[in-house]
Order: sequence, then structure tokens, then C-alpha cells
Amino acid sequence: MHKQRIWMWCFGVLALIGLFLLWIETIGISFSGWDMGAMGFLVVAMIVVAMGLAAIDNREQSLGYIQLLLASICMGVFALFSGYNLYNLSVTIDELQSMSGPADVRMGWGIYLSFAASLVFIVGAWILRDPNPEKARANWTNDDILDDW
Repeated sequence: MHKQRIWMWCFGVLALIGLFLLWIETIGISFSGWDMGAMGFLVVAMIVVAMGLAAIDNREQSLGYIQLLLASICMGVFALFSGYNLYNLSVTIDELQSMSGPADVRMGWGIYLSFAASLVFIVGAWILRDPNPEKARANWTNDDILDDW
């Protein structure tokens, strides 16, 4: 298996693990990214699609341009979701602590793991792609498609 695909799988799995770990916790109440209802299901689907794109075609080559772009978009949606929640939860915790003094509310490390893994997934996948376009050519990067435009 190509090192780019291994990289994508490893950090995709880390993003999934972070999604199910605690994102915020307080006395008696805690939740993870999965506890966000339909949005939790959507981001799991995005991660699975991104990892699935890394698993199809010739695994000995890096991903083709279109596959890599689609995987980056899927993981980018997850990065936006986790980054948005990271910001909003930290602002909410700060507001709670400023209004009522030190509250026993803290961020879980699952949200940090999810956000970091999604960013490293995207950056690493682009860095580790083969610089030789002939070697990286996969079924999804037909020049015929680009020539028709």
C-alpha cells in the first residue's frame, strides 16, 4: 500500500476515534461529536467516504488528483465541523466561567484529536502524493475528461 494511503487511513481512524471521545464534560454530563444527532452521522459519513477513497483503485500508487480532491473536501467538511465546535464550545465555557466563577466544565481531548487529525489528514495526503503524474495516474484522473472541457 502506498504511504499516502496509509497516512490517510491512520489519520482518518484517529479522526473517527476523536469523534467518539469526549468533547466537553462537566459534572454528570458529557458529550462527544457523535452526540450531535444527524450532524454526527453526517461527519462520520464524510470520514468514511474520505477513507474509502483511499482504499479503492490501485493501492500501490498514490491517489489520483480527483480522488485526492474529493477526499480532501470530505475531510475538510469534518475539519470545519470540529473546528467550529471547538471554537463555540471554548467561547461558551469562557462565558460560563466569567458569569458564575470557575465552573467545572472543561473540554475533552476528543475534539482536539478530531480537529488535528483532520487537518493532518489533508495536509499529509497532498504532501505525500507522487510528484510524477504518470505514476500517480489512477482511473479517476483520465486526461480525456479534462480535454473535453
